[in-house]
Amino acid sequence: MPRPKARARPDGVEAEILRLLGERGEMYAMEIARALGLPWSSLQRRLYRLEREGHVVSRRGPRGMRLVRLRRDDPPDG
Repeated sequence: MPRPKARARPDGVEAEILRLLGERGEMYAMEIARALGLPWSSLQRRLYRLEREGHVVSRRGPRGMRLVRLRRDDPPDG
């Protein structure tokens, strides 16, 4: 059975995404992009990396929009 990859340390923008989610809880991806002044494509790439590395989880909201939250097993300080 393959071993899971070790989590990479989030860069500055990714750390800001994690901080924002820690403060506000679950958010729509577009809300994160607006709050941080990020282009949508940049946010998508970063959320994909954070989700792949196990920092966040996402799901589709009521109208198909992406909702993102921190994983429950992450410590509060990230």
